[in-house]
Amino acid sequence: MDQFAPKEEVTLKRTGEAGTEAAAPDGALSLAPGRLVAERYKVVCLIGKGAMGAVYEVEQVFLQKRFALKTLNPIGKADVASRRFQKEALAASKLEHPNLVRAYDFGVIDDIQPYFIMDLLQGVTLAQHLQSLGRLSIDATTEIFIPLCKAMGYAHQQGVIHRDIKPSNIMLIKNPIDADREPPVVPKIVDFGIAKLELSDEFEHQALTKTGDVFGTPLYMSPEQCMGGKIDKRSDIYSLGCVLFEALTGAPPFTGANALETMMQHQSAELLSLKEASMGLEFPRYLEQVVAKMLAKNPAGRYQSCEEVLRDLEQKTEREDAGGKKPPDRKLKERPDRRPIFLAAATVAAFGLACLFGFLLLSSSTHDISATRAPSPSGTGEGQLLTALTDDGKQPSDDSTVSLGLDQPFRSDAGDHWQFNFGAKSLGQFAWTAHRWNACDWKNAIRTINTPKHTCAFFKADKNLLVHSPGLLRNFNDGDLYHLEFFLPIAAQWQVDEKYQTACDDALNYAKHLRSLGGLRLSSTPLTVKGLNNIDINGLTKLEHLWVGHTNIDGKDVAQLKILHQLSILDASHLQHGELVVRALKHSPRIQDLYLAQTDLTNASLHNLSGMRALSTLDISDNSQITDRGMLGLTDVPSLSVLYLQGCSVTPAIADFIAQHERLAAVAIRVDRWQIKDVQALLKRFPKVKLIAHLTDGAWSSGDADALKGLVSGHFDCQIERPEKR
Repeated sequence: MDQFAPKEEVTLKRTGEAGTEAAAPDGALSLAPGRLVAERYKVVCLIGKGAMGAVYEVEQVFLQKRFALKTLNPIGKADVASRRFQKEALAASKLEHPNLVRAYDFGVIDDIQPYFIMDLLQGVTLAQHLQSLGRLSIDATTEIFIPLCKAMGYAHQQGVIHRDIKPSNIMLIKNPIDADREPPVVPKIVDFGIAKLELSDEFEHQALTKTGDVFGTPLYMSPEQCMGGKIDKRSDIYSLGCVLFEALTGAPPFTGANALETMMQHQSAELLSLKEASMGLEFPRYLEQVVAKMLAKNPAGRYQSCEEVLRDLEQKTEREDAGGKKPPDRKLKERPDRRPIFLAAATVAAFGLACLFGFLLLSSSTHDISATRAPSPSGTGEGQLLTALTDDGKQPSDDSTVSLGLDQPFRSDAGDHWQFNFGAKSLGQFAWTAHRWNACDWKNAIRTINTPKHTCAFFKADKNLLVHSPGLLRNFNDGDLYHLEFFLPIAAQWQVDEKYQTACDDALNYAKHLRSLGGLRLSSTPLTVKGLNNIDINGLTKLEHLWVGHTNIDGKDVAQLKILHQLSILDASHLQHGELVVRALKHSPRIQDLYLAQTDLTNASLHNLSGMRALSTLDISDNSQITDRGMLGLTDVPSLSVLYLQGCSVTPAIADFIAQHERLAAVAIRVDRWQIKDVQALLKRFPKVKLIAHLTDGAWSSGDADALKGLVSGHFDCQIERPEKR
C-alpha cells in the first residue's frame, strides 16, 4: 500500500430524518437535522463528509432560503489554525465575482467548530465532465478557461491565492441567463479551503506558516508548492495550466505512481507537448505555447498574471479564427439519446484548514468535500454518488437505462471513443487513464460510460458482483481492461460467512479469458492460491503489476510464480515466508515498487535485493528483525528513492546508509527508542530528504513529543501513532 498516497475516504449521502445525528469526522461536532446554528441557520440534512469537515444543507429561517454550511475540524481559540481560519474567512468575504463561489457568513459553533455559509449550487464539476467525455474540444475548453482566468485574476487582485486549483474545484453551472448559449454553462471556482492572503506583514506571514506546511493536490501542484516553498499567484497559474492540459488531452501533465513521485516530476520531468500527450491530435501553435508557458518550472518563466494568460487566449484565438487556419475541432462523438451531462447536485465551496502535508492523510487527491447532493436512486447501493437527471429534473426510469444480459459485451465501438454499458445497477467502480498507473479517479460502473480510445481501462469489482454475479466478468473481452481489481471491505466477515471465503477464488474463474491484463490487484481479500490457478496467472504474459498482500496466499506460492521477473510492482505484504519471495526475485531486472511489510524478513533476506537496478520504492516496514546491518544488503540498489522502515530495529546509524544513497527522496522510520537530538541531527544532515518519523503514543514524554512535532517542516513529518485498544 502506498503510504504517501492520500488517505481520505469521503461519503456522500443524505441524512434526512429529524433528530438523527449525521456522522462527522473524528473530533468534530455532528449536526442533527433540525438543529439551529447561530440562531438563524436550520440544518436540513448532511450532504457530505470527509477528514477535513462536513457539509450540510441549511435553511436561513428568516429569509426562508437554502444555503450550504461547511463545518471544519475543531480548533483552539489561540492556536495557529484559529488564526488561519480568520484569515481564510476574510479571504472569502472579499470575493464577489460571477465565476467564484460566494461566501455569505462565517462563525464558530460552540467555540470550537468553524463554519462557513456558502451558495448552494446546481451543476457538475469539471472532473465529472471530463470523466464523461474524456477530453474537451478546443472551443469548449476556451469557453470555460477564459472566464476562469478572469476569476483568478480578480482573486489575485484582492490578494487571495487559491492554492488548490483542480478539476474537482471547478463547477460547471447551467447558464441562468441564456439557456440557448453554446455551451450553456458558467464555470465557477470553488473550495478556497486552503486559500491564503498575500500578507503585507512578513512577521505575521511567517508566524502562520512557520511549520513549513505543504498544501494542494499533487497532480496539480507547482514545483515550488511541492517543495513547501513560498508561493504566489504564479503557483495558481501553474495549477490552472495543469487543468487546462488535462481538459485538452484527457490526462494531467505529470502522473507518478504515488504522490511523492508526482511531486518530483513537477520539479524535474520534461513536459510533453499537447500533441504528444494526446497521442497525435493536432493543436494550434498558440495553444501549445500558452500551456507550455503556464507550466514553466521556474516561476520567473511563467505568465506573471492571469491577465497575461487571458490576453493570449483571447487575442490568439481571435487571430486563429480571423486567419482561417484553425484546425478542425475534434469533439468526441455523442450518442443521439445521450443524457444531459448536468446532474442536479448541490455543491459548496469547501473552506478548510490547511494541514501539514494534508494530502498524505486523505484518501484521494481529488476526493475533497465538493459536496454534491442528489436523490438516492433505488437499487444502486450506497456507492452511487450521483444520479443522472432528465431535462425536467426527474430521475430516469429503469426503461431509459441499458439493461444487459450475461451474453452481451460491456464495451462497444462508438466511432472515435469506446462506450461501456454497465446496466442499471452499479457493478463496482470504473476508471481510465492515458498512462499505465493506478492512481485513478474512480466512478461507479453504472449505465453508460464513454472513454477515449488509446487509454487504459481500470475496473474494480465490488462484493455484490463477486458474491452474487461473478459471471458478469465475462462481459469484458480480452483487451478491454488494463487493470482488474477486487474490492471486499468485509475482512471481519470472512471468518463467519463461507460465501465470502471463496468469492475471490471463484470469481477469477470468469476472468481467465482476460489474457492482456497489465495489472491485477487482489490485496486485502480472502484470496487463496486456488484463485491464482483459476485465472492461470502464469499465462498472463503482459502482467506488470500484482497485489496479493493481506490475503490467504503463502509467500512460497508467490515465489513459485513464473511471471515474477516480468513484474514492475509487487505487493506481498503480510504473507508468510516473505524471504522466499525475496530470494525468487533476486536480480530482478524490472521490479520498481516492492512491498514486503510484515513478512518476517531478516538482515540476510535483504542481500537478495542487491543488484536490483530498477528498484525505486521498497516497503520492509514491521519486520522487527531488520537492523542497521541489514542496510548493507541495499547498498547496491542505485535507484532506491523511497524506503519504508517503520517497525524495523534501525538506530540513528541509519544516517550512514542514507548518505550513500543520493537518490533517496523519502525515508519512513520509527523513533520510539531515539532521542530528539538524533532526529535533529538527521534533519540537519539531510535537509533534502523527506523524513517521516513514526512515534507510538506514550513512547516519549509529552514534552519531547511536542518538541518532535515542533520540528515539522516541508521535509519532515511526525506521525503520532496510538496503539489499538484491546
